[in-house]
Amino acid sequence: FLCTFIWICNIRSIQIGKPGIIQNKQQRYLIGGSTLDNNNKNNTPIYHIHHLMSLLLVVKTLTVGLESVRYHYIKFTGHAQVWSFLYYAVNFIKSMFLFSTVLLIGSGWSFVKPYLNAREKYVLLAVLILQVLDNIALILLDSETEKGERKYDDWSAILHVLDILCCCAVLIPVVWQVNSLQNALEDDHDDDEDKEDNDKDNNNNNKNTPTNESPSLEEDDTNHRRDQERALSKLRLFRTFYIIVILYIYCTRIAVYLFATILDYRHTWLSPFYIEFVTLFFYISIGLSFRPGNTNTNNAGYSKIVQQQRDEDDNYENNTNEIEMGKME
Repeated sequence: FLCTFIWICNIRSIQIGKPGIIQNKQQRYLIGGSTLDNNNKNNTPIYHIHHLMSLLLVVKTLTVGLESVRYHYIKFTGHAQVWSFLYYAVNFIKSMFLFSTVLLIGSGWSFVKPYLNAREKYVLLAVLILQVLDNIALILLDSETEKGERKYDDWSAILHVLDILCCCAVLIPVVWQVNSLQNALEDDHDDDEDKEDNDKDNNNNNKNTPTNESPSLEEDDTNHRRDQERALSKLRLFRTFYIIVILYIYCTRIAVYLFATILDYRHTWLSPFYIEFVTLFFYISIGLSFRPGNTNTNNAGYSKIVQQQRDEDDNYENNTNEIEMGKME
């Protein structure tokens, strides 16, 4: 609840032109100082993904609260059908928001580009469909069987594997985004080397001819270097995000089951506590990395990345259309 409150207050403060709660001094100046027009909402460094992250935190808070109330009624009355229904419904929505948010962040939506390509849409659709089936199956499994039964254990293992596959599918757009940023930087570096070689040749041919560089050219070079630094920061950011997601998947989908095998019946509460602790760390890490006002998440500048990704998307769609036409023929 505290994390949700701080996150929403931070976004609200930035929206009205005040310094954010979780910003450093430089970012406070950029947000609350004279570099941004507070009356112009287009200059506010808050994207749609930030509001989606806010909804995820709200739904997660409701899920934890409903789960605690559910266990409270089970402890004193032995049943909690209404609260169980509410918990499963909100937990289902939370799963949809979680996978959608992680996938959208990994694809660079809002932070790098304002759209999703066809491949990313297919991955998002597939993950959401699998999550719907997985959550419905878990609800039916809890209502029709009891823990300890062989049928319950077998189906739980199958659904757990399905959940791991969904988590692995979320990593695919992150890999695509990292490769796109890296390829754009490499191509830009090659272009700079070719430009430097051409400048050296021109200087050798015109040694005796005085030359005066235009201030506009110097300004363009400065802006270009600044864009390169921003793109390099984005590359590091998405690589860190990739590592954080892998650690989260391993800790909450694999390591927790290995940890549960060494616990006796008096310490089984440590398993869900471990999951919630890792989840809290995951939410805080992603929130700090992609917080509003972070200069690394600013989508301004370095349009070459977006243009290159558009070209890749166009080539992918053209190849797909050619394959479909070939099958029809």
